[in-house]
Amino acid sequence: MLSLKTLLKVGTILGEGTRAYTVQRITTVNIYHFGHPDAQRGEK
Repeated sequence: MLSLKTLLKVGTILGEGTRAYTVQRITTVNIYHFGHPDAQRGEK
């Protein structure tokens, strides 16, 4: 079974729209992700 660490790379965008996250850093214990800066917040 593959781990997420082998599948994800820094800069990978997960999700789309308001639920998009960018992988910022991967360690042996954690995967750090942040809201994608181009994601639109809220509904219009």
